Amino acid sequence: MDPQIGACLRLRAGKFRTVKSVWLDAAAIPSADSKAWYLLADPSDLATVEVVFLHGQETPTIESAEMDFSVLGVQMRGFFDYGITKQDARAGVKMAGR
Repeated sequence: MDPQIGACLRLRAGKFRTVKSVWLDAAAIPSADSKAWYLLADPSDLATVEVVFLHGQETPTIESAEMDFSVLGVQMRGFFDYGITKQDARAGVKMAGR
């Protein structure tokens, strides 16, 4: 191994935490790859994405109404108003793992 690469690896030893996610290599995701890996910054230092909620409400809204008199039951619906946006591109990188 190149001495410069070895020195770089020693400087970073123990500074990262491995986290496994079943969602990142799920077959339903077209770009999923079981060999790929991600390096993400601490969100308190540099955010990768930002999640925001309409009027600060962080829980779903559930509404209900009575059915017509001829039908036994209750109508219900739920919705969740939120948005996600990319923040700093330097906060995360995807590696192919090959």
